[in-house]
Parts: sequence; structure tokens; C-alpha cells
Amino acid sequence: MDAVYELITEDEKNLIPVESLYSLSLEIEGEQIQDLPWGSAFAHFLHAPVLLESLRINLKLPIGALYEKAVSVNALAMQNALSVAQDYLKVNPAFFTYRFGVEEGEQVAVGIQKLQALLEKANTAGKFFRMNTHEVVTYKHERIETNEKHFVIEPANPTG
Repeated sequence: MDAVYELITEDEKNLIPVESLYSLSLEIEGEQIQDLPWGSAFAHFLHAPVLLESLRINLKLPIGALYEKAVSVNALAMQNALSVAQDYLKVNPAFFTYRFGVEEGEQVAVGIQKLQALLEKANTAGKFFRMNTHEVVTYKHERIETNEKHFVIEPANPTG
């Protein structure tokens, strides 16, 4: 691998991240959800367009709700997208672990399950659910890029 790295130009090496950090925050109508040990891994997944596109385009899975939208997403659409991803893991359990490593990949799978339960709780209560992700990518020479994604998930049958 070192021999391959030596073939990369210095300009191209500057495009390779030195470090990437991800975070996730969840809220059910103003109530912050605490203790999300899987949050970083799940946020990483949402900031990995190659993985999302693999599921959506290559595998033709209906995961469109996992893409950030300018408008709110229905809870059932988000739950369906998460269920489809979870079902695919039954066919290909190494989908995330192959790409993120065992520990982080397993945390993505846990995150899918935990997020489904939290969405169900919010939907049953007729409450809006907010999910925000944050990505900080550090490159050589201390260049930093930050990205955020914001999801507003509305209850399937809003009250009021």
C-alpha cells in the first residue's frame, strides 16, 4: 500500500482527509435525546454519499428519506428507509463493517435499530422528531471542512 501511496501526487495527497469526526443530535419536540453511543457512526453513514448511493441506485432500495430534504419527511417514510437498510443487513451483514471497520459498522446497525424505536415513540405521541448531523473533516496543512445535515421528521398522523 505504501508503494501505491508514493505514486500519488502531493496535490492529490492534500485531498485525503487526515481525520474525520461525526456527531448526531436527536430531539423529540424540544426534548434532547441523550446517550447516543452509536450516533457518530450513524452520522458517518449519512455523510457517506457512496454508501447511500450504493443502497439507492445499485441495490434499488427505497432509502430516499435518508437524504437531507429542504422539507419535512414523514415518519413512516423514514422508518421504511431504516427498515429496508436493516433488512439488507440480513442479506449482507458486512455491508457497514466492510466499509467502516467492525466496531463502527456494528454501531451503524445498532443506530438503525435505536433510531427506529425513537421514531416509533415520537410518531405514536404525534410529535415532530429532529435529527441533525455534523461532520468535521481535517486535511493536511490544517484545512478543515464542516458539513451539517438537518432532518425534520413529522408524525405520520399529526395531532391538532
